[in-house]
Amino acid sequence: MQPSTTNRTVALSSLSLMFALVACGGGGNGPVDPATPAPAPAPAPAPAPAPFLTIAPQNLSTVDGYTVAIQNDGNVLAWGTEMIGGTTTAVPGSAAGWVGGVGQIKAVVATKQTTYAIRADGKLLGWGITSPALGQPRTQTRQITSTPVLVEQVSQVVQLKTCNNVSFVLSADGVVWLLPATVTLDGLSTSAKPIATTNPIRTLVQANSDPYFTCHLFAIDTQNRVQHIQASNEVLDSKSKLYARTTSVAPLQVAPPDVVTLSCADASRADTSCVARLANGQLWGWGRNSNGQLGDGTTQSYSVPVQLNWPSSIGNMKYVISSGGSVALATDGQLYIWGGISHGAGFDCTPDASGACATPTPIPGFENIVEFTTSLETAGSSSPHLLAIQNDGTVWAWGANPNGELGDGTTQNQRRTPIVVPGIRLR
Repeated sequence: MQPSTTNRTVALSSLSLMFALVACGGGGNGPVDPATPAPAPAPAPAPAPAPFLTIAPQNLSTVDGYTVAIQNDGNVLAWGTEMIGGTTTAVPGSAAGWVGGVGQIKAVVATKQTTYAIRADGKLLGWGITSPALGQPRTQTRQITSTPVLVEQVSQVVQLKTCNNVSFVLSADGVVWLLPATVTLDGLSTSAKPIATTNPIRTLVQANSDPYFTCHLFAIDTQNRVQHIQASNEVLDSKSKLYARTTSVAPLQVAPPDVVTLSCADASRADTSCVARLANGQLWGWGRNSNGQLGDGTTQSYSVPVQLNWPSSIGNMKYVISSGGSVALATDGQLYIWGGISHGAGFDCTPDASGACATPTPIPGFENIVEFTTSLETAGSSSPHLLAIQNDGTVWAWGANPNGELGDGTTQNQRRTPIVVPGIRLR
């Protein structure tokens, strides 16, 4: 049945009325004053990290001298006597202090000269020695900042590794940036330099400097290949003593294909100790093993990768390989150690020829752990220690403590059994 002429007329009239209301700002809100500017659009939210990124949590970080940690409200705590710069306010009942000028932090990185914090919006902050690590002008005298500095040269930061006053920064789009890019004796370029890679990078592994001040970085790309990135000094003008950082990228030939996670003791050494977990779940290790750091029950070194038979519960979570010993977190929340750090650790294990635990051995007391950090992540640690966050937010600590790194309010040199860090809860 066709609609009547009357019905069509009513429909057209209603439609005309609706357009008139819209044109006049109708719908109950009245007309729009042409003199009133439209409200500014809300700022676009920071883009989420790309799905290919595999960044381990960084709520806790330690080096010889001090420790930093993130509370669940995004504020940063620090303890230990050797943090350079930063202003802290004491936390009641604790040896820690709140770091002023930072908030909404999602990751922290402690280094011996500078402390970094990655904000939830991807901005990078730092305090400590400002020249040249924080992208500030170099002067003839070392300068220290107590107020966190915004490193404006990079954004959407998700991960950072440092080496010889150079920072490798990974952004959310898989690009690695070198900061700073140019160094002179009397000044420092404030521009960051992107490093060209064939494929985007999904995680940074480890960075170290060799005796010639070339920085070496291992990284895993989106094709699960390990890349060896080098940043070296090139003399541009010997008279003005102008130097530039030149970079090169090449696959790490010794590494097996299809690597998901990797930990190495020292990226600057040709015989560095490494363990890689492959996509099929297998663990392969290679390099120096003189301190039993590969956890295969021997002190035999390997020039090519060999398959490792660690307990099935470890290898899927974070693990740290170091010439001073190795640490791993199991899927059941238990911490394991082996190699040099376990020598004389105060609990029983099957020792290798050096007297250290020959294979991964659980540390009594470190249970229900969700994240850990250890000074062994920095090559050359002389005070090996580790701290871990339990699932209820309490922090446990163990090992060397000459500068109060363990947060117990003392400088008792060695804790042979894990202790709870008093007054601190991170979750």
